[in-house]
Amino acid sequence: MPERRIGLSAHDFAQMLGAPDVILTYATKLAGAPTVRSRFLQRLAAIAGERRWRAVVERGNDYLAWARELDRPEKPLQPASRPAPKPPRAARPKSLSVTEIEHWLRDPYTIYAKHILRLTPLDAVDAEPGAAERGTIIHGAIGEFTQRFAKNLPSDPAGELIALGRKHFAAFEDFPDAQAFWWPRFERIAHWFARWEAQRRSGITAIVAEIRGEIDIPLTEGVFKLRGIADRIERDAAGRYIILDYKTGAVRTEKQVRMGLAPQLTLEAAMLCKDGFKEIPSGASVDYFEEP
Repeated sequence: MPERRIGLSAHDFAQMLGAPDVILTYATKLAGAPTVRSRFLQRLAAIAGERRWRAVVERGNDYLAWARELDRPEKPLQPASRPAPKPPRAARPKSLSVTEIEHWLRDPYTIYAKHILRLTPLDAVDAEPGAAERGTIIHGAIGEFTQRFAKNLPSDPAGELIALGRKHFAAFEDFPDAQAFWWPRFERIAHWFARWEAQRRSGITAIVAEIRGEIDIPLTEGVFKLRGIADRIERDAAGRYIILDYKTGAVRTEKQVRMGLAPQLTLEAAMLCKDGFKEIPSGASVDYFEEP
């Protein structure tokens, strides 16, 4: 609950304030606008008295002066050259997922940071869940529904999907604001998805969900492995296959796909045609792919 988190934060603050040496700071500007000292600091100043509080401020000015000296170097600054990492071939990744291929095309440094430097971004402290977390729980519920009812739809598809949604949304029960905004939206998605499934399955003979695949691409030195997880692959009445990827955000445009900036589904189609998915028989062909 929010009250519990606030209470724990206040407890931690009081504990730290009892240390022998404490430095209290506050921002003089917020988003470009001047700020006002908190009532807590104003109360401390009033209790300490003018003479003691002046001594506290003067000691703090020493730290501010040292910090400002960092922006006044003795020699003129020389701009750093643009990073151009060229790791040796032995250090380069031998395998990437289809989503990482898109990252590589759009921002190669992300691949360098993740696979060469092995850097992992840290989550913000006590951050509220955002669009990424919302997409994860909605995608998880729909993916589990598709796996569980791949052969036959239940009598109440929307009810079953909503029940699965409650299980996935339980991970965010400590964030009532997210629940209040996201859950009604998920219920609308569940009813839409149920209608979409009932209509779509009339022309589908088989469905596999959350299916892993990989293919080996021979190189001059060794082999590169392309891997990925397809959200859903269908087989129509003509024996051709359809690849679907669930999206809760913006759908890739046709131009992005044709230019190669959004290669996830095209790479999954290539993997399917190259017998990359074990559940798909050899020699299969792709009819089309889409992002519902």
